[in-house]
Amino acid sequence: GHPVSEATIAGNLKDMFKAITRANDIDMRKSTAAPSLRIDGMMVAGS
Repeated sequence: GHPVSEATIAGNLKDMFKAITRANDIDMRKSTAAPSLRIDGMMVAGS
């Protein structure tokens, strides 16, 4: 696969925040640590 150059996300922001599930994959060796996120039911379109 190729990296995504453009993406569109549509939906209600409050509903997206309520549907966030975080992963347990934080890499503590970097200066900024954040896990991967999943938003249940989110539709993404891109190329």
